[in-house]
Amino acid sequence: MTDPISFTSASPRLSLPYLFAGQAQKEVFVNEALTRLDALVHLVVEQETNSPPANPEPGLSWLVGSVPTGAWVGHAADIAWQQGGSWVFAKPVPG
Repeated sequence: MTDPISFTSASPRLSLPYLFAGQAQKEVFVNEALTRLDALVHLVVEQETNSPPANPEPGLSWLVGSVPTGAWVGHAADIAWQQGGSWVFAKPVPG
């Protein structure tokens, strides 16, 4: 499984990647931002669980439990969704 892309400059709430002047492969950043928006805006969580589902459907999200297992280890209380065959995580914000 590949690691998700790490962005050095991103928005504070949803971690949407910012473009910078002269950036190559802008579509990578724009597509990442659209994917995060799709997963996090009007968020619907399927359930809170410690184990990743075996066959997650596209567009579904889960709240990682307090004792995560498998691919979710180290992501307790994060929101998880699958993107391109890899799990992506976001920290929920109060409110």
